[in-house]
Amino acid sequence: GRISKKESQILKVAVIDDDAPLAEEAAELTRRFFGEKGEDVFVEIYEKGSSLIYNLEKDTRYELYLLDLRLSDYDGAELLERIREFQSDAHVIVISSLYCQVILSSKIKEFVTIHS
Repeated sequence: GRISKKESQILKVAVIDDDAPLAEEAAELTRRFFGEKGEDVFVEIYEKGSSLIYNLEKDTRYELYLLDLRLSDYDGAELLERIREFQSDAHVIVISSLYCQVILSSKIKEFVTIHS
């Protein structure tokens, strides 16, 4: 399905990665990509899966999640299931430190193509 956001709303993206430099790189790439599309975007970085779960329990929601499967405190596959429990229609792109910037960029482009 399409991203459910109103025209006046900011696109909210969560980057979940315990590797701070890679998380910031993914966040910056996301900001740049959506900015070039004219989208207002807010990117929040989580270095711990438990921090994301805490915020989801407080009704924080995102239109897009960039999820690393290899986290220090959470198994990425389990975290994906937890995200779906809170937000069954969540759009999730799985990332890993094994992915390069080009792959992440192509996945974001694919997401935008499908949902725009």
